[in-house]
Amino acid sequence: MKKKTGTKVKLKAAFNSIAFISGRMGSVFNSTVAKGIENHVALLGGGKKTILYHLPRDGSAEACSAEINDVIKQGEADGLICLSFTPTESAVQKIIKSGMPAVFVERKIKGLHSVKVDNYKGGYTAGEYLARKGYKKTGLIIDPQCADEKSASYERLLGFNKALDFYGIKQLKGASVMAARHSIECGRDVFEEFEDKIKGIDSVFSVAGDLVAIGFMMEAKAGGMKFPEDIAIMGYDGIEAAKAVFPVLTTIKQPIERMGMEAVEIINGCLKGLIDGEKHLGIDTELSEGGTV
Repeated sequence: MKKKTGTKVKLKAAFNSIAFISGRMGSVFNSTVAKGIENHVALLGGGKKTILYHLPRDGSAEACSAEINDVIKQGEADGLICLSFTPTESAVQKIIKSGMPAVFVERKIKGLHSVKVDNYKGGYTAGEYLARKGYKKTGLIIDPQCADEKSASYERLLGFNKALDFYGIKQLKGASVMAARHSIECGRDVFEEFEDKIKGIDSVFSVAGDLVAIGFMMEAKAGGMKFPEDIAIMGYDGIEAAKAVFPVLTTIKQPIERMGMEAVEIINGCLKGLIDGEKHLGIDTELSEGGTV
């Protein structure tokens, strides 16, 4: 039985506008989710519908929740999609009281809807794949989100470490480097920080995603290293750029665009009275084998 939500949705035959609150739109992940939202809005009659973009001043709960308050106060949106942040309890209660259907992507919020990839399983798949390939000394590229227990990165790392434990592989101490952002440039910087650790590892898993892994590869290849002969590397995301490098990056593919599409579909269903209670949609990842492991 579906769990009842406290939100009393105002039914409509069709929506006119959806508000989308997200962090950096320069991020490949964020922009691809936005692409999914735009495509599905277009499918439902895009010429007559609007997406209202809201960009918080930073990624804090307070800043993102301030945008939620603005969306509700302005009253222009029929639905709300929030990407990769946890709102304050006050903001959650305001959404419920407003009657506006809201979908949180990559966060599960009590009383509201969500679309979420199984990042724990994705991380576990990465660890299991490397273990079965015989790698026992894996370095990690992490990101600041790994410190947030509700984030996708934290769940990936948890799943990865669980797989290593299962296969009896000890986690290397001091063999992780932080990528400040999910970009090729940061991947290059990460390689430079890894250089004094390279001799002690046989593989790398980029919790921070494909772009960082690609930057790492580019810098390593510039120094004469070969993949996977000298070192193996595995990414996470499954973006198109992962297929454009040589060798093709082995990665964990998550259906990023679909996440945005599903969020729009949930809002549409709520407004038409087709969804009763909270809806929490879970989506699986899949292994995409390239030539870097």
